Amino acid sequence: MKSSSLYASFLLVACSDKGVTVFNSSPQAEITSHFDGDTAFEGLVTTLEGNVSDPNHTADELTVSWKSTERTLCTERLPEED
Repeated sequence: MKSSSLYASFLLVACSDKGVTVFNSSPQAEITSHFDGDTAFEGLVTTLEGNVSDPNHTADELTVSWKSTERTLCTERLPEED
């Protein structure tokens, strides 16, 4: 009798209604060409560079854009390899 109650307890612990949980990590972006506080001069072309990555997606599944506090500088597009 003792072994059947132990078996029943094991079955109750082993079953779960939670199912499979999917985790989607946030993409990471880093500006590599400039630092906080750097000066950009109006009227001069400034080249910005950065790196993006996402552990759940490949580069062809990501889109990137550059935005300032005032406007969008470059619209969404696929990141370039270089």
